[in-house]
This record gives sequence, structure tokens and C-alpha cells, in this order.
Amino acid sequence: MNDKKIANVSFHIVGVAFQEFVMKTSVFKRKNIQ
Repeated sequence: MNDKKIANVSFHIVGVAFQEFVMKTSVFKRKNIQ
């Protein structure tokens, strides 16, 4: 694997993890409001 491919894979992993984090925090906030 070359550096560019490694960077793309790690960027994708970070993006997916960030999306999951945002979804969890938005659900958590909604539960607190109710």
C-alpha cells in the first residue's frame, strides 16, 4: 500500500467514527430534552 491509499483509508475511518459520534450525541441530547 502506498501512502496515499493509507491516508484515504484512515481518513475514511475517521469520517465514519465521527458520523457515529455525532449520531450518538444527537440522540443523547434528544433524550435529555424530553
